[in-house]
Amino acid sequence: MTTRLQPKRRQWLLAMMILLVLAGASARLMALEVDLAVLDPVCFGRQAPEQAASQRCQVQQKRVADAAKAAEARGETTESAVGFGVFEFLLEGTRIACLRAGTEIKCLLADTVAPSRP
Repeated sequence: MTTRLQPKRRQWLLAMMILLVLAGASARLMALEVDLAVLDPVCFGRQAPEQAASQRCQVQQKRVADAAKAAEARGETTESAVGFGVFEFLLEGTRIACLRAGTEIKCLLADTVAPSRP
């Protein structure tokens, strides 16, 4: 009888370990999504090489570049006073300034715009 229970117990323990690993991975993913919801100015200014190579900064830069392309396609960009082909757009209350060089877009956080109140 104990030999029959042992494989079931082992199977149960394995299932619990898998659930715990998946729960941990899910929690890390949720933390990353929350972390990426707020744009980090460090990821858009001068950076140390290890900062620029961080996954968090690369994901944020890609997210902003994709948003810039979408804003351009929708006609929601304005020509910057800086000139030289720099354009600006709003992303979640933050003014972003971008420069396009061929297919590549590089962006900087220009400023945070206070939400308008009616």
